[in-house]
Amino acid sequence: MSVKGGGLDSECRIVSGKHKFSTLSTDCFSELEVKPI
Repeated sequence: MSVKGGGLDSECRIVSGKHKFSTLSTDCFSELEVKPI
C-alpha cells in the first residue's frame, strides 16, 4: 500500500508484522505510526 506522511511519499509493506519502507527515511514511522493489523 502507498502511504503519505511527513511530506514524504513511500511504499510501506507489512511482512511478518514488520513495516519495511522502500526509502531509508524513518520519519514515516513517527509521522504515520502505522500499526500491523
